[in-house]
Amino acid sequence: MEKQIKIILTIAAVFSLTTCEDGLLSPARDVSGIWKGTLTSSENNAAQTDMLTDVMVLNLTQDENIITGEMCFGSICGYLTGTISGATIDFTAIIGNGCIDVHGTFTSSNMEGMKNSNPPPYLTCGDVLNDGHGSKGIEWHVAKL
Repeated sequence: MEKQIKIILTIAAVFSLTTCEDGLLSPARDVSGIWKGTLTSSENNAAQTDMLTDVMVLNLTQDENIITGEMCFGSICGYLTGTISGATIDFTAIIGNGCIDVHGTFTSSNMEGMKNSNPPPYLTCGDVLNDGHGSKGIEWHVAKL
């Protein structure tokens, strides 16, 4: 009986340390580290033509809900800044002469952005969908290394 009480008290202590002020479980998410996978993009037109798939690598540092780091797509790399909220990640990457906004979701081991999500998983900064720039046809998946 004493052993059962110790187990229950231990579980209660762990639960209380992982809750937020509102009593809900804290996501306790840290996306810092290297993430690698693929990114598939298409032209920003109704037909989503000219599909291209290449390696995507994120090297992220997190400070509370702010993320900074580097994004590489194929052999082109640039810096990024953004935020996380719950299980959502949003960042802007400056790669070469371009700027892209990337949106997605994450778990402790995977991140992804899917076609037809709202907001779209990628859009060239300052552009709108189907204006000939950016892409609503992007899909990206990365796993934490």
